[in-house]
Amino acid sequence: MKKENLSENKKDLFFSEIGFPQYDELVFENDSENRNFKKSMIIYSEYMKSIDQNIFNDKSRDRRIPAKLDKAIEFSEYNIEAKIAIINYMIAPEYYKLELLCELKNEVKEYNDVKFSTGINEINLFHYEVCEYIVKYFFNNEMYKNVINLIDDEFENISFDDEFYTELLFYKLASYLYIGELREFCDLLIDANNNDLRLDEFILISRLFFNLVQCDYNRAEGFFTELMYENDSVLDYLNRVMVDDKMIEICTSDEEWEIWYLDYCFKFYLGMLSNKYFFNSLYTMVEDQNSIIELNAEYEKDPIAFMKEDDAFNGLDEEELQILADSKYRCKYSFYFSTRWEVLEETGITMSTIRKLEKNGVEFFEDEIR
Repeated sequence: MKKENLSENKKDLFFSEIGFPQYDELVFENDSENRNFKKSMIIYSEYMKSIDQNIFNDKSRDRRIPAKLDKAIEFSEYNIEAKIAIINYMIAPEYYKLELLCELKNEVKEYNDVKFSTGINEINLFHYEVCEYIVKYFFNNEMYKNVINLIDDEFENISFDDEFYTELLFYKLASYLYIGELREFCDLLIDANNNDLRLDEFILISRLFFNLVQCDYNRAEGFFTELMYENDSVLDYLNRVMVDDKMIEICTSDEEWEIWYLDYCFKFYLGMLSNKYFFNSLYTMVEDQNSIIELNAEYEKDPIAFMKEDDAFNGLDEEELQILADSKYRCKYSFYFSTRWEVLEETGITMSTIRKLEKNGVEFFEDEIR
């Protein structure tokens, strides 16, 4: 997910042009430092484009640090990209590299003469970037408690209220679920719900896997259904990645944006699908959806006929069914994400219809996060 400064006064897109848009909104107190940082980033960018990225995994590579990385840092100490690249280039144990990253994290805390605004708060962007890199390292290596501890230690009182922190908080949210801290997971998910992320694909995926963890297949299936309503590329994506009882990587740089975005959303929980129960449960949902996809065209032509066969709508007359169908409330799960008042306002139905639905087992969104 792209982190964007919410300011509308973008003037200098220099860094976007060389591949580092996150730095476009940096404000240096010293113009000379600004110029040197730009020169440094050009050197780094040209170096990274000139090499095979697999060199960082090649154990037979030259042990000497590439001169261009050293040169980039000579121009500007603020080039944390080059400093991280040097750490990764070293042929050294992982624990030692992690120690160096943590030292870098503490070092950049002192870079206070460069300003950056998230749109709500002024922060040290370099510190954030190093922390985010370490968080991703921990998460990819299944060190979920470390993810939570680092975010708690380095950032005070951040929430989904500030869009800038969304991705970092996604890592924390997923980590809670992996280690089974469900109360903390619920508290953080409520924060997301309260900040207009109730129908965000990642939030729906989180709620899907939360209910699988709770062994509540029916409710998980409801969130899966709503996820497909929210993004109609979900089924296509899962059909492409769930192959021969295993997950495969499908996204490349030229993939369409919708697929790339879903790959981003699902990546936080793909590790769970190594568990046979979770994989089979999700795979069953996918197969069930594939099996009824041929009925979709007929369903769109006459949703009322299907609604009459659904116990959720028992006792509703033709007019009530038509009103709900026109408002896209066509199955039990459609109501999970709207309060009673939202349904009343959107559809124009009466409270008596709401009571009929509740009698049939329909549940509405009531600021609960299951």
